[in-house]
Amino acid sequence: MTIAAHHLRYTHLDQLLDDSRQGRYAPQLYIERAVQNRPYFDPLVAGQWPLLEYIQTSRPDAPKDWDSYFAELGAKSLSDIADRVFSRSMADVVANDPKLPKRKRLAQSDRLKTCGVVQGYQECPDGHRKLTRFYCDQPKYCRRCARIASNRKSAHLKKITYRMLKRPITGYQMRFLTLTLKKSGDVRKDAERVMGAFSKLWRASFKDEFSAAWRRVEVGPGGMVHLHILLYCKWVQVEDISAKWEELTGDSKVVFIKEIKRREKGDLKEAVDEVCKYVTDMDKWVEKHGIERGLELVYNIGRALHGKRLSESYGTYRRRVFERRIGEQMPREREESPDRCDCCGKKWAVFREVIEPRGPPQLRVHSRTYPLI
Repeated sequence: MTIAAHHLRYTHLDQLLDDSRQGRYAPQLYIERAVQNRPYFDPLVAGQWPLLEYIQTSRPDAPKDWDSYFAELGAKSLSDIADRVFSRSMADVVANDPKLPKRKRLAQSDRLKTCGVVQGYQECPDGHRKLTRFYCDQPKYCRRCARIASNRKSAHLKKITYRMLKRPITGYQMRFLTLTLKKSGDVRKDAERVMGAFSKLWRASFKDEFSAAWRRVEVGPGGMVHLHILLYCKWVQVEDISAKWEELTGDSKVVFIKEIKRREKGDLKEAVDEVCKYVTDMDKWVEKHGIERGLELVYNIGRALHGKRLSESYGTYRRRVFERRIGEQMPREREESPDRCDCCGKKWAVFREVIEPRGPPQLRVHSRTYPLI
């Protein structure tokens, strides 16, 4: 094959496949699935690349050198295509669920398929531009929406924590606590047990006038339900916590606790991000079980935990308690202004519509002998 012919065959999608091999295994699986459905994803990536480049040049913090500039474009495009493959594959799982009424599962499946579709871009008088996308708003089943929801909650919790730590109390320290539970095979039952046990542990070991806690339920790729807790309290021996946890759960005593140093914001940021992420690390399930089986298990967990309060605040992390103890209003979540530019705050001057192909009804694996038509 000549060099020219090689360059003609080596598309942006091939570049994304090469880039995905430098990171986690799950994005590589997603991009490989996109390669297997080339007739849709090749023109999609080729059309999005110049659009992303056009939007990127209007950012005040755009990279100055070309290498980092194209690296960031590649990372954005890689994440977007991985999200597309994930949501379209999850849509197939939802559409094949016999337990849901037909109308509901088809509507939910259609929303997942169209998540991330670019509707156009806004432009302000100063020339700043921002993409306008359609989102399914189903963080239980969508990789993209789960990440957006997690980042929003993390930013809010950081504001509250930083404000709380501005008034330190002698003898109190911020810690990151992990509590595990032996799996029984019933995720819903295990989640109810672990949440009820921590509420009792909080009252018995941590609750006092100034303590605070934010807990989050997580299900590991092996099916084990556990808790991540951001804890602000007096010192309690890990042995005492372990003994009390074993007493409350009956069979579990594995406890991990880590001190978070106030001067090292990286530790606090990492802990806050951990307690704000979604109930499952979706990529871990895909890496362990493959795309089809992994997404089926993620979907089943989401259905099993439907209606459960997976996050809960205690003590000073509650609004009324915070305002009474700190003497000021608790920070609120940042509200985006859809009609104003994120960079300069001016109102959008014009909206440019972008037409994007809808794509095939399903993402299937096709051999080279029988390609997708």
